[in-house]
Amino acid sequence: MDTDLNSSGSVRKIILIIAPMVIFFMLILSGCSLIFLSPEIPSNPSPSNGATNVPIDIPLRWKGQNGVKYYLYFDTSQTPSLLAANLTKSEYLSSTQLNFSTTYYWKVKVKNVLGEKIGPVWHFTTQNAPIPTTPSSLKKKWVGSNAVSISFKDNSNNENGFVLERSKDDISFSAVATLNQDITSYIDVNVSANNDYFYRIYAFNDFGSSGFSNEIHVKTLNASAGNLKWKFKSDGKIRSNTALDSSETVYFSSQDGNLYAVRKNGILKWKRNIGLTRSSPSLNDNTVYIGNDQGTLYAFNLDGSLKWKNLFSSALSCVSIGEDGMIYVRSGIYLYAVDDDNGTVMWKYEIGSAFSGPSIGKSGTIYIGGGDWYLYAINHDGSLKWKYKTGVIFSMPLASYPSVDKEENIYIEGADWYLYSVKENGTLKWKYKSSSLKNFASPSLDASYNVYMLKSDGSLAVVKSDGTLNWLYISNKLLTTPTIGKNGEIYMGGTNGLYVIQNGTLKWKYITNKVYSNPVLKDRIVYFGSDDGYLYAIHASSVEMMNSPWPTFNHDISRSGKER
Repeated sequence: MDTDLNSSGSVRKIILIIAPMVIFFMLILSGCSLIFLSPEIPSNPSPSNGATNVPIDIPLRWKGQNGVKYYLYFDTSQTPSLLAANLTKSEYLSSTQLNFSTTYYWKVKVKNVLGEKIGPVWHFTTQNAPIPTTPSSLKKKWVGSNAVSISFKDNSNNENGFVLERSKDDISFSAVATLNQDITSYIDVNVSANNDYFYRIYAFNDFGSSGFSNEIHVKTLNASAGNLKWKFKSDGKIRSNTALDSSETVYFSSQDGNLYAVRKNGILKWKRNIGLTRSSPSLNDNTVYIGNDQGTLYAFNLDGSLKWKNLFSSALSCVSIGEDGMIYVRSGIYLYAVDDDNGTVMWKYEIGSAFSGPSIGKSGTIYIGGGDWYLYAINHDGSLKWKYKTGVIFSMPLASYPSVDKEENIYIEGADWYLYSVKENGTLKWKYKSSSLKNFASPSLDASYNVYMLKSDGSLAVVKSDGTLNWLYISNKLLTTPTIGKNGEIYMGGTNGLYVIQNGTLKWKYITNKVYSNPVLKDRIVYFGSDDGYLYAIHASSVEMMNSPWPTFNHDISRSGKER
């Protein structure tokens, strides 16, 4: 009995010992666990061994197995150092990007309780840095005496910007400007007249620079009369008259709805949206005034900040500025006096629906043509001084702005084809038959009180101070009020550019599109706008405008509209 029992217990003990072992080996044989298999040598690397142009953010992978730990060796050395230990997955993604154009070496060691194996050293090379594509087609757009406009083709979509370089000898180049991305043109205003320059450009980003574009050679113009100094592009036709401040910043409006301020080197200072306007800017020492076709009168400080604005009934004329700072403007049927400080209307006087604008004599009297064909003389307090009835054939209101000489004779074109000279007391001095058609230009006066007037057939007539014809320049091209230069040259816009006339003869002209913009002269430069959208600065024969009672539209370079 005891023997049987002992025998049975021994069997059970043997079974308890053998059974787990049998189960263990069955599991091994069935592939359910490889925990205690000897580790395999790492293989099947990704990137593949010897790969090139590999992305810098690619993960490292290799053939894996269960139940092991990995040790990754990675470096730019052919004997890479340990980068990561005890990895449980057969892949690794670095938290930092790899370097471009670099060869990396790596290997993997695998380890478990039965041992370890280390794989071969693999290597791959990363892609080149994505530097921008080289820009091309560098060319000149236009060349002046003191500016060069260039453009080029942007061939990349990953540049941070461009660097334009310039040389005078085609050997030593230096940077002229850094342009923002997608900017493909530049005006170099740091050049001098009658010189040779060479240009090239390259693109750059955080990874490096492209190659250089093609080079171009430019020779700037000399500074002789009739040559371009520079030009500035607006986004619309320029029919506004130009005005200058004491720093020779040029102000004008464009049919793109903006008022522009352009520095004397041709670089934009500022622009402000004012809406469509047929008016032109007028300046005093610190303010730019301009009205739009919707009846808003704007006053801007010279830095472009808004000083004030006021809404009137309809489109506004150009502004004239009194000696005391009061400003005068026509809107609809009224002449308004407006406080310069805040835009408050001080008084208004009804003149009928006119196209004329105000002009101011030395006495402070305001003169303006009315819709009832009267020339009005208004005192600075808003009361009527006198009015003079001009003739009329067509029912057009007076459109000409009056001009005033130092003796306070007033000159205005009537609606009956006559140029009128009216004395300070409101009586007729003389009248001259001007043309067979009405025109909208205003007369200019030289130092001898000769009157320069655009005829409606596109000719220029010069009438002596006694009302008789002095000389005539016959043309069908002229469009603007004459501007008289210091040496007697006459600058006028025309159907195909700027005309310069002296003693009845064309001296020279600068060809553009139509020029309705009345020119202004300063420091031997004539400024005007064109229907091609450009503001032009052209070298002139005259140093400045003539010191005469009324040498240009609205009297002076600031278009103040007052004889002083």
